[in-house]
Amino acid sequence: MSKIAFTKLNLTKNTAVKILEWQNQKIEIKQYLSVGDKLDLISRVVSNSLDEHVFINPCKIKIFETIEIILTYTNINVTDK
Repeated sequence: MSKIAFTKLNLTKNTAVKILEWQNQKIEIKQYLSVGDKLDLISRVVSNSLDEHVFINPCKIKIFETIEIILTYTNINVTDK
């Protein structure tokens, strides 16, 4: 099987932002995040999921993962309420 160069696939980043209308509100949804932004997201999830004994709490991971994805990919603002 011959190998194909990755550059010959002519792939491009989908930097478009889709708009979803929900109850008369326009929600912007990013279709692409850079690797650096994804690493920052992961770092925030892990640091927020540590407890006082420096153990990662699996429940906190799921909660903070969901919140961070919403904050990073959309223009939705999440508050303490």
